Amino acid sequence: MVGIKDVEDALKNIRPFIHKTPLIHSNSFSKLINADVYLKAENLQKTGSFKVRGAFNKLTQIKSGEHLGEILSGLEIKGFVVKK
Repeated sequence: MVGIKDVEDALKNIRPFIHKTPLIHSNSFSKLINADVYLKAENLQKTGSFKVRGAFNKLTQIKSGEHLGEILSGLEIKGFVVKK
């Protein structure tokens, strides 16, 4: 189970690599459900997707002997470079 410490550690790991994306108020959705609705603009990340958060977090946790290709394929990353 993921705990608050896991989330805090992940944030510390990925902070240098991600953009802080804004919350945008949605008038349409807010009116639809009669409550304030905000959309998180993750499309403004460097990759255009929220997936960069999980990918960078996983990459910061690679241990010696792990196969980078297996880790990245599990994250559905389509291309990567390994520096030797």
